[in-house]
Amino acid sequence: MTRIPLHLVHMEDDNFHLLVKCKIGKQPVNLIVDTGASHTCIDKTLIQNVFHDILLTPSDTRNVGLGGSDWQGLTAIVPDFKIGRRQFAPYLVHIIDFQVINAAYEQMKLPGVHGILGCDFCIKHKVGLHFSSSPTLVLWEQKP
Repeated sequence: MTRIPLHLVHMEDDNFHLLVKCKIGKQPVNLIVDTGASHTCIDKTLIQNVFHDILLTPSDTRNVGLGGSDWQGLTAIVPDFKIGRRQFAPYLVHIIDFQVINAAYEQMKLPGVHGILGCDFCIKHKVGLHFSSSPTLVLWEQKP
């Protein structure tokens, strides 16, 4: 079992995000842990800056977000994705533009975010979240 500390970000009163520090390629990134998000998503600009020749392909699924209509997105296979010391690559992610999200974070003087660690990842890797003394993401060891 691997325990990864989470950063609890206070957005406003009674409004929080959990951030997990990861690495995409050699780039340290902050991902929002969102078990309500169907897919793990990474910022388009970041992914293209880290992996210059990465192939972005249209998604086979339609996506629906809170407050928005459905949209067809892009996907990519990330060749180097780490949380703590664990490698989770190659890993299929959805690609979206995080400019609006980061503009809102910047206005609130919060750290930038580069993506979302979604429910797909949490189910596949049997992730547990613990909120006792400090928020922690627990990754259970996968049996071969």
